[in-house]
Formats: sequence, C-alpha cells, structure tokens
Amino acid sequence: MPAQPLLEDFGPAPSPAIAIRIPVRLIGAVVLGVVAVTMVSLASWSVDDPSLSYATDAPVQNWLGYPGAVIADICFQVFGLGILAVLVPPALWGWSLLRLRLPAKMGLRLIGWLAASPLACGILAFVAAPASWPLPTGLGGLVGAGFANLAALLLGEDPQPVTGILFAIILAAPTAALFWLAMGRGRSGASAPARAGKPAPAGARPSTADDDIEPERDSVLTVLIGGLVHLGFSARTAWRRARLSL
Repeated sequence: MPAQPLLEDFGPAPSPAIAIRIPVRLIGAVVLGVVAVTMVSLASWSVDDPSLSYATDAPVQNWLGYPGAVIADICFQVFGLGILAVLVPPALWGWSLLRLRLPAKMGLRLIGWLAASPLACGILAFVAAPASWPLPTGLGGLVGAGFANLAALLLGEDPQPVTGILFAIILAAPTAALFWLAMGRGRSGASAPARAGKPAPAGARPSTADDDIEPERDSVLTVLIGGLVHLGFSARTAWRRARLSL
C-alpha cells in the first residue's frame, strides 16, 4: 500500500501548495528527529549511566548526556530490544511526510503499530537472554515480561526452552503481519498521480482515494506472511497435542 502524493497542483496559484508543504514537511522532520534522537540514545546506552531508575555519581557516557541516558534507560526497561522494531514504522511515516506523501489509512497503520509493538517484545521475552544482558527484565523488557508471566500462568510453571520457542513462533506470525500493516506494505495501489507543480498528462484519469485499496496480485512477502500465519497455527496445534499427551 504505497503512500499517495499529498499535493496535486491543478491550478496556477502556488500559495495553497506552499502552505501545505511547510507543515507537512515539518511534521515529518519532527518525527524523524525523535526517531534519530532515540536511536542515538540507544546506541550509546550504558547501564551504569545515571537515570530515573539508577542514581550514581559516575559521569554520563551517553552521547546525548543525561537526557539521552534517561531516554535509553526507559526504552530498554519498558520494551527491551523490542524498541528497535517499535521505531521502524514511525521512521517510515516521517520519511513519507518529508517527501510530501501522506501515508494512506493512517488510523489502520496506528492500530497495527500499537498491536505489533508489544507482540514484538513478547517474542523477545521467550528468547534466553545472554549473560551480558544487564537488565533483569529480559530481552523483551517489562512488556515482554508480561507475556512471560502469562505463559507461566497458563502452564503452571515457567516455560521451558522448547515451550518458549513454541510461544515465540505463535507470536511471530501476527507480529509480522501487523508490522507489515503498520508500514503500509500489504498491497499496492494504482499508479501515483502527478507530483505538485506537474499536471497530469492530458486524458489521464485523476487518482482517487479508492486507488489505494485496489486489489492486486499477491506479492512474495504477502505469501510469506501467510506461510508464517499457517506455521503459527500449526505450532499452536502441536503444542496443544503435546500437552494432552503428557
């Protein structure tokens, strides 16, 4: 589902286009700026830096100083390594806005993003953290720990490594599908209309909002997502049968 151009200049007056370009590009720049600041904070994160959850007189090692240390600590405490996946859709949205392209079906994308983000943390919660991981919440952070606690409640004990892999596989399919939805890569619409300042060729039909939902052939990634969904259902069935045989 590609983004559709935000501006179509069919008249000689450029002032409305200029009035729209500036705030749209500003919003895109702000979104990309927030993502960039967060990424820089995460890249230079140190568990020994002073933050809201850790008081120390040691010098701050984060490249953005104390604010960067706080941002990195909150992100890793809450989302764990899942924060890296959480930042991908907003980065794509900001880039689209910076190019004067309005992401289509933004409400649906937000829903997919909000649903996929905790699921990504849940997958990481079932991955064994290496000895070098300094946080007690695991690779999925506090959000992922909630999924691990739910699995322990269902099983009556902490998930074993094999059971944890099965849970991760079950969560992987909907997570991939929802992130694909959030990034707007599910379907491709019709050809994009002319850019601002370039009128469409004579006789060409102007693009409408309906073009974005025009069905086309399934892409390779759509087939892959379908396979992952099928794999998730198969793994869940196998896990249930394994429980019944015990």
